[in-house]
Amino acid sequence: MRPQIPESTNLLTVERQVQPDAKTRPSLFLYRVLPVAVCVLAIAGLGVFAFINLGGEDFHFYWDAVIVALLCGVLGGSAVWLVHGALHTAEPTTTVQLVHEVGMGFIVSCVTILAIEITLHVHHSRELKKTNQEHTNAIDQTNKKYTEAIDKANKEHTGAIDRANGDHIAAINKQVEIGRALRLVLDDFAHPPKTLEDAKIGLDATVELENKLPHQQLPRWKTMQLDHYGRLLLKAGQYKEAEEKFKEALCIDEKLADGDLNNLRFQLNVVVTFGRLAEVMQKQNKTDDAVAWQAKAVKRVTNVQNRFPKEEEVRRKAVFARRALGKLRHKEINVGETAEVVLDEAERAYYKVKFAAENKYRIELLAKVKGLDPYLFLLDAAWEVVAADDDGGGFPNARIEYFARRGGEYWIEATTAPESVSVEGYREKQGKVTLKVEKADK
Repeated sequence: MRPQIPESTNLLTVERQVQPDAKTRPSLFLYRVLPVAVCVLAIAGLGVFAFINLGGEDFHFYWDAVIVALLCGVLGGSAVWLVHGALHTAEPTTTVQLVHEVGMGFIVSCVTILAIEITLHVHHSRELKKTNQEHTNAIDQTNKKYTEAIDKANKEHTGAIDRANGDHIAAINKQVEIGRALRLVLDDFAHPPKTLEDAKIGLDATVELENKLPHQQLPRWKTMQLDHYGRLLLKAGQYKEAEEKFKEALCIDEKLADGDLNNLRFQLNVVVTFGRLAEVMQKQNKTDDAVAWQAKAVKRVTNVQNRFPKEEEVRRKAVFARRALGKLRHKEINVGETAEVVLDEAERAYYKVKFAAENKYRIELLAKVKGLDPYLFLLDAAWEVVAADDDGGGFPNARIEYFARRGGEYWIEATTAPESVSVEGYREKQGKVTLKVEKADK
């Protein structure tokens, strides 16, 4: 049976529906190749854009959004075009329909991408606002901490200035007090005190000065004040108090002397203080103690003589020390006599002898034990050394032959050779020796 064809239907149309010819088949270039090429170019453009923005930087919302939207719109339109070609077996009936389909796909893609871009822009704006707020808060916190630190530093600086001002004022007041005490001390040096009250004021000023202004000269000043005070106490008959002051001065003198062995003044100060103690002991009838202190003075001055052999002041101190010790303890010997001498802790012994004028005398000091190197001094009535000998009687014995032009009292000092003279093996300072005094031929 033949199919019924409506009368209104054109025969040409029916024939085309039943069996389209070659011209009615979809165009391969238009619906296959061209859309694929456009898609590839769009994908390549998006890839290049993504590669450029891989550095971590944010999208630059304006031109970047437009570029992305256009590229994605081209990609969407091409996709719609490609799908249309796959689903339709024939080309669109009209050019208007083709443009409409492609344009709709393009518009839909653009609107979608623009919506995404707007969303991202809003999100980015919020993130940026949040970041700005955090940055602002951080700046505020930093400013607050910085302000607090400045305030704290200002308070500390102000406090330091106040303390420094207080210390400065205290230092000024201290200097005023020191100046007053120093004037008293220096005044005592220029004008030694005459009374116990003045000496005590000077000593108290020195102690005050020592407590407030430590100085290397203060110990020397203090021992001078103690010496002044002790002598006034001795003169006033306050022997016990004088002894205490002299011993206090001796502690300072010995410390200074031991700290500077080459300082002659320090060494002689010890000798003087030994003599002061011997004197105050003699005033208290403590002869043995007096002899012991004076013996220390003689021993010390002998050591100083060895260290400073050319110093005239040392010689005068030596004579003074010998004179004091000789007066404290001595024996008498006559011409033609022999005496057994014991050198004890004083390391020397003294004998008073009388010589006639215009006569020559021989004095010998002979060692009785090995290790002693006898040494002789002969002093006149004024305790000036007039002769001395070490090995004149044949080592180690000493011998002096002296022609007395003036008659009167003389002093013989029996001792041992000083360290600078003694030889190895003969360095003993204590022991027994024999003293002979006889008249010699002229």
